[in-house]
Amino acid sequence: MAEVFVVNVRARNVARELVTKVTARLVSLKRRLLRLGSDTHDIRSGRRFSDTSRAVALATSSLAIIAIALPASAQAPRTLTITRDLKIDAATQDFTSIRKLVVARDGSIGVWQDKDSKILFFDSKGTSLGSVGRKGSGPGEFQYLGDGGFFGDTLWEGERGRITLISPEHKFVRTLVPPPRIKATETDSVGLPVSSVSVRAIVPDGRFVTTGYLRKNGPHPSWAPPTEERLPVVLTSRSGVFEKLVGWLPQPFAPQCTVTVSSPQMEGILGVPYCAVPIGEWGQDGSRIAAVTQSNASGAAAHYDVEVTNTSGATVFKRSYSYTPIAIPKRVIDSNLAMRIDPRNKQPAEFEAAWKAMKTPSTYPPVKRLVIGTDGTIWLEMETAALGHRWQLLSAKGEVVGQVSLPQNVELKAASRAAGWGIERDQDDLQSVVRYKVGP
Repeated sequence: MAEVFVVNVRARNVARELVTKVTARLVSLKRRLLRLGSDTHDIRSGRRFSDTSRAVALATSSLAIIAIALPASAQAPRTLTITRDLKIDAATQDFTSIRKLVVARDGSIGVWQDKDSKILFFDSKGTSLGSVGRKGSGPGEFQYLGDGGFFGDTLWEGERGRITLISPEHKFVRTLVPPPRIKATETDSVGLPVSSVSVRAIVPDGRFVTTGYLRKNGPHPSWAPPTEERLPVVLTSRSGVFEKLVGWLPQPFAPQCTVTVSSPQMEGILGVPYCAVPIGEWGQDGSRIAAVTQSNASGAAAHYDVEVTNTSGATVFKRSYSYTPIAIPKRVIDSNLAMRIDPRNKQPAEFEAAWKAMKTPSTYPPVKRLVIGTDGTIWLEMETAALGHRWQLLSAKGEVVGQVSLPQNVELKAASRAAGWGIERDQDDLQSVVRYKVGP
């Protein structure tokens, strides 16, 4: 039987009725729950708290949801129904851990199985279409499964030092050798100052879209100043010769969200808890690159920015979106700190001191994850005071389409305007592949 999830419409009149009928009962519930005390798990922060803390948080979350229902200015996105219309069961297919999931134009699904070193294929109805790969270093074999995507109807998988091409009929085609560096010219033996070069997409004619880290030392071309902190996205020939700067992606470790610590025993970089790091992502067909810039803002003017670029270097859209900030409860901040300075971590005193001196933001970042749809739509997982995953959908041009809510145990991996594909975990952590149809 299909499972249907509907997000409640945040209309003003409904919200006022809920406030009137529910607030007193929630306050009473919070008082009663203060007497509880067994262990449970806080989903948002990954920490363990008492039932008292969790239940009070749920009551507070309920009030927060009602507050969101009364927007001060901008109208909340309309809600969309989602219906689970496909499940490829973990037990039936003997799935191991699923690292990646891709969806082809015809709706067929590729499932990355790291443990078995192979990719499983299923049609749009969930029927098995076979697999490609096994453990090894020969043609059509994988030491480990790397990144991957589509160029045209051909699927590619890239592990260190080689790229495997797989046909629409799910057969091994051939192996490509990606460029180890980005060169200024065909005879350049040194390369441009970009390290850790990786292929992130292949355009239809076989050229590569790559990225890497800019080195601080050495001569820099005009498009890459040594002060630039972002990651360059570069179009190269098949042999790795630079052709065009496509755009920039944010650093995975944003400087404003890290603290460098050194001690006689070791050096390290600590991440500031709940800091609003920028998010970058690629479409699985490589045609679009998206970046979210955000902050731990507060107040009515809070907003985040989304910029989408194509692999020709043209900006598809760049827009700002307002949101209602959600405060981080003090109990969450305190518990997070307690975990980080736990004596069982056996860290140098300098690291413990750095954790204690670190200033934790007062509000959560607005955006948690980003998925580029197979049709160019943008799915943004928004922070929410409730359980589950709230996703905001943007059209291919950046207009807000609406929002949907996915169950807590479902991790979205691929999407379009019409559907979302993901991994569903059961109580034993077995992973099934599911698809949800999105209503109009």
